Amino acid sequence: MKISSSDTSACTPAFPDGSLPPRNMRKIASTLLAMVTLLWLGLLCLHHYYPIADRWMKMLDTLINTGLEAAIVGGLADWYAITVLFHNPWPKKLPLPDIIREHTEIIPRNKNRIARELAHFAQEHFLAPAQLKSALTPHDLSAVFAKKLLNDKIIRSISNELRQIFIKLLETLEDPKVEMFLRTTIIQWCQTIDLKKLVGEGFTIVTDNGIHKDALQWGLLQVDTWISSHRTEIKNKLKVLLDASTMAPLITLARVFTSPEDKIVTELLENVRKIITTPDHPLRQDLDRFMDEYNGKLRRHHSNEQLALEALRSKLLNSEEVSTFVTQVLRNLCDRLRLDLMSKNPELLHFLEKTVKENANRLLAEENSEVRQLINQRLCELAVHYSEDYSNLIVSYINNIIMKWDGLTLAGIIEEKVGNDLYAIRINGVLMGFAIGCFLGLVNLLFHH
Repeated sequence: MKISSSDTSACTPAFPDGSLPPRNMRKIASTLLAMVTLLWLGLLCLHHYYPIADRWMKMLDTLINTGLEAAIVGGLADWYAITVLFHNPWPKKLPLPDIIREHTEIIPRNKNRIARELAHFAQEHFLAPAQLKSALTPHDLSAVFAKKLLNDKIIRSISNELRQIFIKLLETLEDPKVEMFLRTTIIQWCQTIDLKKLVGEGFTIVTDNGIHKDALQWGLLQVDTWISSHRTEIKNKLKVLLDASTMAPLITLARVFTSPEDKIVTELLENVRKIITTPDHPLRQDLDRFMDEYNGKLRRHHSNEQLALEALRSKLLNSEEVSTFVTQVLRNLCDRLRLDLMSKNPELLHFLEKTVKENANRLLAEENSEVRQLINQRLCELAVHYSEDYSNLIVSYINNIIMKWDGLTLAGIIEEKVGNDLYAIRINGVLMGFAIGCFLGLVNLLFHH
């Protein structure tokens, strides 16, 4: 099976250091071996027709011949050793001992074992919890991340990526089928949740933390502020209402002595302020009592409150008006987000960039060193935890990817990556063979002469 171009794109060799491609190195190695062989054959033919009589020239010729023979042997041995890693240099019909035949095409033949060993190597030396912990602990990871996020180029690149992702996501959400799927999914989810438990837990959190009291106090303060600032408008509207009521004649008579509207507004403000300043006001006690009683009724099975809550949910979920309203709200929200993201200076991304930079600066501040240590500890723990959970998946992924390749593809990838070094071995084999041959020839001459 051949891997696709997308699988091999990461394996396409690049030579930023100016080194030659593996094919060129292979040509150089083969050319050098051929030149040495031709030179050796040429000298043999030359000596056959033109024997050397001079003693010193004969010794030099012997020395060179010995070097050339050793260079040929070294070059051929290295050629064979490297070739059998990837290919079978012997004709298929040539009878050879099994020990020779079985030790050719070493990489293609052992593709599965190589895949397993590579995967386990990555697991043991890169994904092992102890290795990860020892590698991550000395580093201030949170400071590194924070400094990266302060880099305008990096944060802008992240923003642009998020921008494209959000735009594509919003375009996907506009599809009618996706919209219908999401609406159906949300409705089904709302139908399956335990509403009485959810509301009950919410009431418990609110009452236990006194949130309802704070909300009441805040609401009363807002009412007091609003009435005080709109007193004249309220009095005018009350006057219109009172004049239109059946008690209009009595109200008209009462205005001779006082202003009913002013009295109503004053009484209302006094009652609101009394509730604000009185912690144990009866209204507050009634609210506490109502919250406790309603929460208790919600927790009782088949209570009227439970039935009413379920009926309300059913009515809302089955209401076409509610569904249309929610859908329209979501559409408007998506439209606003898309328009903002497609503008020249998206406000949303600008806000995110500003927020990220502010928090990155705060994290890098000296007074937050303990916070960074805590974050670093948590990041290290998460890395170790997920390495234990997902290292087997990563190993399996690497193993499966390599096993999908055929042997020749794997051999080709390895040859492309380390071919220069392998063919340099062949060149060195010729050169070192020649040097060693000359040295041994010199030793031989010294012993004989």
